[in-house]
Amino acid sequence: MKVKENLKLRKIGTNYALVPIGEKESNFPNLIQLNEVGAFLWEQLQQGKSTDELINILQNEYDTDYNILKEDVNSFIEICINHNLLE
Repeated sequence: MKVKENLKLRKIGTNYALVPIGEKESNFPNLIQLNEVGAFLWEQLQQGKSTDELINILQNEYDTDYNILKEDVNSFIEICINHNLLE
């Protein structure tokens, strides 16, 4: 799973957004807003982390139940896929 290179994560005030970069992305219909955890996951995906690695990283960071994190990470990945953010 790989993030599209033409999307850059930007911090705008206290919010995060994925901003399309490049000529062919000028028709990108929506600004994708992320919360702090979503931005963190996006950064990890940019580094090539797998779904299991994302879950483990979050579990170490937030000390939350593995199954809850698995559902949340899978949901995030599914949203990214549905919005055509991943290759």
